[in-house]
Amino acid sequence: MFHRLPSLVAIRAFEAAARHGSFKAAAEELSVTPTAISHRIRALEDHLEIVLFERTVRGVSPTPAAREFATAVHRAFETLADGVTTLTQSGSHLVVSSTPAFASLFLAPRLGGFPTAAPGVDIRLLNSTSRVDLHRERQVDLAIRYGHVETKGLAATALATERMSAFASSDYLSRLDNASEVRLLEVAWQQPTLEAMSWDRWLAQDHAPRLSTEHRLKFDEEHHAIHAALASEGIVLCSSILAHDFVERGWLKEWTPQCAFTGFRYVALTTPTKATQPLVRNFIKWLTESLKGFDQSGGGVTQ
Repeated sequence: MFHRLPSLVAIRAFEAAARHGSFKAAAEELSVTPTAISHRIRALEDHLEIVLFERTVRGVSPTPAAREFATAVHRAFETLADGVTTLTQSGSHLVVSSTPAFASLFLAPRLGGFPTAAPGVDIRLLNSTSRVDLHRERQVDLAIRYGHVETKGLAATALATERMSAFASSDYLSRLDNASEVRLLEVAWQQPTLEAMSWDRWLAQDHAPRLSTEHRLKFDEEHHAIHAALASEGIVLCSSILAHDFVERGWLKEWTPQCAFTGFRYVALTTPTKATQPLVRNFIKWLTESLKGFDQSGGGVTQ
């Protein structure tokens, strides 16, 4: 069945060279010399009886046919890599990349509830707001992102659309005498493509109370602003998902809930291949169930 396939060593050299657009970069990745890459690709071209790269004084570039072939080869390697991971790890390891605030305030306090359905699972949380290339960063099984998320070529599950509201400690609210004394705690959004969930938007509503905006504290991370509110440093405008546990414990109170507005959506992302793995599939199912009561839009799956 596979007797006509060329050398796997040659195919690896081809895939790396096509992906990088460079024999030198491919050689560095595979820890061989550029000459070795050149020889392997030449052998592959002889085997297939087709030219795969255009060679010029400026370098090399894959032909249109080679680009199409490279896409198929890359997918095949992805499947092979996932198979090796499943075999060697026995499905007991899961690496999740999440936004820092969601990881620390929602995921971490609940992770203990997931392994009850999958004993012995080791879960590693990576904190990041940047886009992660799940096809290249193979160590990451699942990414949780927020807002306008690129889903092309990925399996995407909509988790929950958040509700933005104002929260403060009972101690802080008890010390407020008038609106001029309010200290507003705000997050400086790190993604420039997202509309800011700011106090300016909250205050622009017709039914919002008239507050002084003179006293503001800005934070880079949402969980830092929430912890400032817990320390009675002011009123924070934040996600009700992230503030939920503190409200349940009585540490924070929602202030003027009639001014709350709908925020953005959390999405779980993985590769189509990993989406079929039981551990990844079960984690997404568990996460979706955990967020069901928070969703402001009905959730669902996007492709």
